[in-house]
Amino acid sequence: MGKKRREVASDKGAAIATGRLKRLRQDDHTWEADFRALPKPLMQSETHYLGVVVLTAGGSVLAQSQVEGKPTANDLAALLTDAMQRPLTGQAHRPRRLHLRGTDNGRSYSRTWKRSASTCRCSENSRG
Repeated sequence: MGKKRREVASDKGAAIATGRLKRLRQDDHTWEADFRALPKPLMQSETHYLGVVVLTAGGSVLAQSQVEGKPTANDLAALLTDAMQRPLTGQAHRPRRLHLRGTDNGRSYSRTWKRSASTCRCSENSRG
């Protein structure tokens, strides 16, 4: 079952979240984040997606989330916020660099991310 969607990246909300995230320790890490479609059972009408944030060096999973339907910029923001504030491994921190696939959601979130004094790169293709 997918998680309930959280509203994080609205224009006003994103600025508030970014302010809180700026206070987190910033490590010289590079993270990659993306959503991928999960296999759809025959009786399921809507595609579910799995979002994952990984540490590029070593591939440690920092956060993951399943959503029902096409992921939005808010889903991406919630996933990245979880990775920063409550990572599955290590302590709360933010990366120096973030790589996102060049989707509309990635481009939308990267505008917000740049306000946090980190580097964000959207590429048309993700690795692997």
